[in-house]
Amino acid sequence: MLIKINKIIRSSLMLLVESLILISCSSGAINASGTSNQQSDLSQYKNLLAYSSQNNSRLISSTQNNQQSFSINTTVTLLNVGVKFFSSNTCSNNSLVTEINMSGGEQGVAFPAGTYTSTGASNLALCNRYPAADSPNGCTQLYTLFESNAIQSLQFEYTYSGSNVVAAGCMSGSANSSFKETILNWAANNGTSPWGACNESANCGFSQSYNVNLPDTYATPIININPLTTVESTMMGNAFQFTATISGAGSSTVTAAFINPAIGIITSATDPCSLSVGGVENCNFTAIIYWNPLLSNNYNAESQILINATNGGFLIGTPFSYVAISPAVYLAATESGPSSDNNIGITYDSDGRVNPRFTTYGSTETESNCVLDNMTGLMWAKNLAGFGTNPPNYNSTTFTKINYAAAKALIESMNSSSNPLCGYRDWSLPTINQLTSIINYGYSSALGNWLNSSGFINAPTTAAQIWSTTLYNNGNVVILNMATSLVNNQNGSTAGVWPVRLAIDKIPNPIVKIAKPGSTSTESGVTWPNPRFVIESSGIESNCLVDNLTGLMWVRNGVLLDQNTWAGAIESVNAMNTTASAAGYNLCGYSDWRLPNINELRSLLSYVNQTTTLAEWLNSNGFINIREEGYLYWSGTTVAATPANAWPVNMSNGISTASQAKTTSTVYVLPVRGGK
Repeated sequence: MLIKINKIIRSSLMLLVESLILISCSSGAINASGTSNQQSDLSQYKNLLAYSSQNNSRLISSTQNNQQSFSINTTVTLLNVGVKFFSSNTCSNNSLVTEINMSGGEQGVAFPAGTYTSTGASNLALCNRYPAADSPNGCTQLYTLFESNAIQSLQFEYTYSGSNVVAAGCMSGSANSSFKETILNWAANNGTSPWGACNESANCGFSQSYNVNLPDTYATPIININPLTTVESTMMGNAFQFTATISGAGSSTVTAAFINPAIGIITSATDPCSLSVGGVENCNFTAIIYWNPLLSNNYNAESQILINATNGGFLIGTPFSYVAISPAVYLAATESGPSSDNNIGITYDSDGRVNPRFTTYGSTETESNCVLDNMTGLMWAKNLAGFGTNPPNYNSTTFTKINYAAAKALIESMNSSSNPLCGYRDWSLPTINQLTSIINYGYSSALGNWLNSSGFINAPTTAAQIWSTTLYNNGNVVILNMATSLVNNQNGSTAGVWPVRLAIDKIPNPIVKIAKPGSTSTESGVTWPNPRFVIESSGIESNCLVDNLTGLMWVRNGVLLDQNTWAGAIESVNAMNTTASAAGYNLCGYSDWRLPNINELRSLLSYVNQTTTLAEWLNSNGFINIREEGYLYWSGTTVAATPANAWPVNMSNGISTASQAKTTSTVYVLPVRGGK
């Protein structure tokens, strides 16, 4: 027993000696030379850092985790290196939780020119300094706080002579770390959440690499650039903000611009952004990314912002990068003609972006039985009366309705025919999104009349429905009324057949791609992004959602504005942009909110056998308080045939109706922005 105890004592002593060596040496890291107070906390921390005499801002990764580094051009004496921990992910002062300071004593510690990079050993020593009120050590305590979101970001600070502090950029992670950062074992759990606490020097670091260039002296304007919100990317049509803060000495004017000016514009809250120590010490910049449908769908590119500071201002936090993205689909305008405040989206026909909208396919008699939609890339059967019998009669002039089973059988027969329509064998019934893409809401007569004037023939002009392939959650099939453009659902009845196919061979990259009618849909169309909706950012921006499918930004709360008449709805949305006392004023920092048009409002709907109502689906995917139980939401689109009415959408079942009078109906409002 004594032998066993003695072995334990000897082992413990050896561990103690090794720990002392770890504190006084670099444990394999390259030691930096220079005169310093070897007994100070800062000197011990310095000895644990990896050192390169080359000031190349290169981040040295000595563990499975990422590292933090700082670079200097000449020997700098630091009195203190501190680390602040915050409960927000923006390092805002009002969210400071605690800080750790490593003092260099009265003389400070000299750091020769080069790059100093954290190591697993330095990070372990640092996190173990964290106050461990409820845990066996600081690293475990820090991990516990991180997991509960009590710690979300951290920031290094470097104190020069005269107690002058230079702050590095905010360390707040990325989407891969849920926009949070602290000192953890990021390699634990195969590098995925919930990661783990630091428990040995080889497994301690950060979720990504960070570097800061420090100035040679504090006697110069030092400009710290920091984002005001932490976002991984910005959808075009939206904005992000960053701030410039001066320290050190003197004054400097800061300017910022996109390296590619076609991307957008950057403005400062005070123009010019003239900063001086002891005077105006910070200003905010807003970077607006233009809405640009010339960009391909799902465009995602990282670029940088060019920032300049006069009077030799030393910039920290640059180069400042951003990622601009585009939506998965662009929505069509609601009516033919040029773009306007009431006709937002991809325009078509006279003075529109796509002109002509429709062209007859081919020159032979067989080919001329089809029409190409030059905007969506869909090919449609030209004669809407040709599909009332099986096999179809492409020369029929009588529009005939059949039941759903017969409609599907007819399509199968078409595709297996020895003489397939226009030579293709991939025809199908349209999805509801493909069907509604054909509607011209600015046409004052029946939809069938507009189609017959646009290259189609025998489109019905009375109350005749067209089958889609899309099912509602009660099992009914979603249909389109060719006379009134109403969308409804029915079962056990009859409707017309209008075959369609995706003409990739003719229009491989249409400007308006049609999305699938649901997140799990197996029907034709663009697959929905995952996630579909994302909260704009933290803080007040959490009141808004960005739709990655369409690029639109929506008010998150479905009852932010009260039920109102159509004119009252427009007035209440306008007040969000202009009146400080109004509900939703300057919501999420924007002042261009508006009523959505009918295409935008319908883009929110998810069909495909949902087990819940459409409103419940929205409320489970980022929105809150979207009303169901038959409640309607206004669109900004007037019913052309009855201008006293406007188009709403029932967010419970997706039905759109033209019967809502603008002056007497009171309906909910869901404001939107973007798209132009």
